[in-house]
Amino acid sequence: MEKGSGYFPETATSASAEKTTNAYDTSGSLLTSTDPTSLVEQINGNAPFFDPSADEKHRVRPWPVDFGEQWLARLGPMMIPGIRRGSAHLEPSVESVRWRARRPVHPQRLADALAKVMRGVVRSRGHPWLSSRPDSVVTWRSAGAHLDLREAGRWLEQEETRAWQAATPQRRTLASWFWHDCYGERRNEIVLTGVDLDKQATRLALDEVLLTDRELAQGRDAWAAVPGPLLG
Repeated sequence: MEKGSGYFPETATSASAEKTTNAYDTSGSLLTSTDPTSLVEQINGNAPFFDPSADEKHRVRPWPVDFGEQWLARLGPMMIPGIRRGSAHLEPSVESVRWRARRPVHPQRLADALAKVMRGVVRSRGHPWLSSRPDSVVTWRSAGAHLDLREAGRWLEQEETRAWQAATPQRRTLASWFWHDCYGERRNEIVLTGVDLDKQATRLALDEVLLTDRELAQGRDAWAAVPGPLLG
């Protein structure tokens, strides 16, 4: 697989997204019919809504005052994906699952688990720490049945002053907040949004792709030697 290309599990096929009121699983099957506003609100709470039935003043929800700063922060490879809660627009079936872990991910086990992890997911975003790329930040973005994994730079190292200076304030803040004596800023952080998600099953499936104690004890050279089917 080419670096930065989209990855489809073996069970996945391309799904048409023309009907915005439908959500699909990773095999392209229709999950349920749901209010599109609920999905948009959960994926991006700042998205402007156009309501043709409203008066001219209230037809479009305005952008937030700090929208530009928020957008620039979202462009960085390191971020904490937000979870929208408590909106009046959200249906009970639309929800998000946040998964965090400090250990590296075994790339082959992740590839094997994708069909289970992405079941019911409409959109997801974050960054896994792949054991086969111990020094690389890998971004994770998905829409529908398409998942894109892409190398997006290197993790910050404590002694690399120039890299810290070149990083955005948000990146430096996150690195300091999550810093680990052994791993530095390295970590897994993914948020998956979809319809009728099984949160416990999703988190369990992702936990099972982490390196075991035995694999972890073998060290970085052994991790890097693990074949990486997701990035080639």
